Amino acid sequence: LDIWICGDRFRLAMPAIGLRQRGDGSTPAEELRALPVGFLRAWLLRPLAGRLLVYAPRGADGRERFVVRDGEAVFDLHAARHALWLRRAGGAASELIDAEARRCGKARYRQPQAGIDIAIHCEKLERGPAAGGRAFVDPDDPTARCVGTPASAQEPP
Repeated sequence: LDIWICGDRFRLAMPAIGLRQRGDGSTPAEELRALPVGFLRAWLLRPLAGRLLVYAPRGADGRERFVVRDGEAVFDLHAARHALWLRRAGGAASELIDAEARRCGKARYRQPQAGIDIAIHCEKLERGPAAGGRAFVDPDDPTARCVGTPASAQEPP
């Protein structure tokens, strides 16, 4: 899975099945075919943004719980020292992720309504400035950069 998100624009590729999808905030849901673009945008770029509805401090099970409303979506997050569980519900669909609470660990993404069940294994974590501006460059157009990124991050790869 390779995803690039810049504001409301995205490019998602799944090379193993020959899928490449581009779009933006106006892309109709039926064109996305249950791809997890909205979930990944929210979780990677704006984790737990929105209005806090419920907070439960760490209990006997070692978990904290946060329930947050972000627009039409509701996030239910259970976080423990070494793991987290997150459910995003909006409309008739829900998405779930179970993950090790490590920078490079295992995770599982599920979207039951679409029959999606993805196991994620982190192979390598780049530290420091190694990625440089590459993270902000459109993979299909190296001259197009994400607007609003720091000038130091906008150097070509």
